[in-house]
Amino acid sequence: LDSSGKPIVALIDYVDREPGVFDTDLEVWRYVTNGWSSFANAADTTVSNNAVNAALALRSNNTPVVAFQEYVDASDQNNVYVKWWNNAGFWQDFAGAADRMRNLEKATR
Repeated sequence: LDSSGKPIVALIDYVDREPGVFDTDLEVWRYVTNGWSSFANAADTTVSNNAVNAALALRSNNTPVVAFQEYVDASDQNNVYVKWWNNAGFWQDFAGAADRMRNLEKATR
């Protein structure tokens, strides 16, 4: 819930991009006076990749932060992303924090 008590939710939406080809998008919605309103565009990184395992938190100014996993078909790997809504109409990466964690994991193997 935001500071006014209204819910904000993250959900995985199954999208039929073409006949027989399904992908998932990470969407974030907030409840407003007349119903639900989307945060403009999907938060996941690449439309053709599948977003899964989403988590949502709110910053002190009620802007959402999402963390999620995205499967990349081309490289057969899962990537973790953390993004925040910048109130200018798009999702912004948290300075590559998830990429640094992934690189650290690779370096310690």
